[in-house]
Amino acid sequence: MRYALAMTWAGYSPTVATLWPLGIDLSIAQSTLALLALSGTPRRPNANAEPRTFARFAPPNGAVVEHNGAPLHHLPGPIAPRDWTAAADKLIVDGVTRIERGKVASVLAELADGTAPSTIARRVGVGYATVTRIAETTKQR
Repeated sequence: MRYALAMTWAGYSPTVATLWPLGIDLSIAQSTLALLALSGTPRRPNANAEPRTFARFAPPNGAVVEHNGAPLHHLPGPIAPRDWTAAADKLIVDGVTRIERGKVASVLAELADGTAPSTIARRVGVGYATVTRIAETTKQR
């Protein structure tokens, strides 16, 4: 049908009209592959491949990190994460928010890391307005 359409309506020669359906089918296949690539669909794992593990190397406190025997830099030690529960309790007592303390602490930690409020709202499961209200209140203090 596409062959006849290319010959009668588009006025292509029989040789070119023969290639016309192939061009259409290839463009459909390419568009489908592009949509699959952009959709973020997970790939099927290869049954023969070894599982990849990405272990983080944490040298002991004060250790010198070396590469091929040459020291790269000196790590002072691990940085302890800040406990945000006291600040979360203060915001709840002050009436800034009514959500649970753990979520407020998570919002505060994400804000301290510089995460966007919309991302925080999705990750923690709270409203965007709540995150921005907490952010504005903590900026004033």
